[in-house]
Amino acid sequence: MKSLRELTGIDDKFISIRCPVCARDIILDRCTYFNFKGPIKCSDLSHSHSLYVKIKDGRLSTPPQPIYFDDPDFKSPPIPVEILNDFKEAAICLGNNAPNACVVMCGRILERVTIDKNAKGNTLYDKIKNLYESGMISKTLYDAFTKVRVIRNVGAHYIPSVKIKDGEEKKIFDITKHIIEHVYILPLLTR
Repeated sequence: MKSLRELTGIDDKFISIRCPVCARDIILDRCTYFNFKGPIKCSDLSHSHSLYVKIKDGRLSTPPQPIYFDDPDFKSPPIPVEILNDFKEAAICLGNNAPNACVVMCGRILERVTIDKNAKGNTLYDKIKNLYESGMISKTLYDAFTKVRVIRNVGAHYIPSVKIKDGEEKKIFDITKHIIEHVYILPLLTR
């Protein structure tokens, strides 16, 4: 009987992933990680990052993406501490393969941003619209806020036929980070 390697060209024991940050190889047990989506720790323990990977049928299906848990990588102090704490919690949810929790935390961040910017309205939809209509955010940023708000609702409310698409939580997390940067950091850089 032929081995898995002889039949498919796949080593039947290990998956090797190269860290895009430090270029070290991470060796995973193929049996354990045969169909896996989530965080793996970089083999260099001095780094404060993990890698978000998707493995399907024993093969890496997308390039590994770094996830920073301890430091959300913001260098500017004017971001309210509550928003930074929620962002760190969203990163933990993302890194622990909790997509619903991740997108809900991203929605919570947007709600905090709208409150911090004194947006008017009863709902998050109304507050986002108010920020746009008052000129505080651009059309592009309005669309980004709306995307996060809509996916947040998918994560927060159970509807049997609707769920978060594979990998969408990472996109929402990245969009949320860009929103924070545009609202709090970019205005300081353009003064």
